[in-house]
Amino acid sequence: MMQIDTLVDEMMKILYVLSFMHRGMVQVWATNETNGVLSGTPSIRNLDALLTNIENAFTQTKKEQPIHSYMHSK
Repeated sequence: MMQIDTLVDEMMKILYVLSFMHRGMVQVWATNETNGVLSGTPSIRNLDALLTNIENAFTQTKKEQPIHSYMHSK
């Protein structure tokens, strides 16, 4: 609500959300998505798609993490 005049379209809203994604794989992912938006070739067109992409990108990673950790501990 504080920046309602700044976030005038979906792309600005997407960039705003991506700007909060820091550290690790999420930062790499967010940087790639940000570069796509800034270059005019976004893979995400609206906030619903952003949420879906976040879920798809990181839900599987969370499921694989215990296996990955287990295999590296042996």
